[in-house]
Amino acid sequence: AGSVEEDAFQAVNLSVVVLERRTAENAAVSDMFAPDAAPDVDEASGNISFVLVNGYYGSLLVQVQASDDGGTARGGKNFSRSDAFWIHINFVNLPPEFSVDPSDISLQENSGLNVLTGFA
Repeated sequence: AGSVEEDAFQAVNLSVVVLERRTAENAAVSDMFAPDAAPDVDEASGNISFVLVNGYYGSLLVQVQASDDGGTARGGKNFSRSDAFWIHINFVNLPPEFSVDPSDISLQENSGLNVLTGFA
């Protein structure tokens, strides 16, 4: 019947979905991505970028899929086969930090060695 428009414009979108996340029981944070920095695909380069919040470690199962607006007439498909892969974020052992408000400590002058019990 009709001819195929070879030069027709077709928009392609790439989507990234986190299917599963695994964190250690003692992970310091519950949300893994920094605000407005969830996984995104640069459609020109195909690179996936994201920013994790400080303290997050664990594993993410991520799925990427392409879709287009070309329609499904004559057996066309709007979605690519999806691919899933794991991203592993390793724990970084940072030294502990402590802080004490000086106004909370009261000592006698020349009292010798003092011990703050229950500090850490």
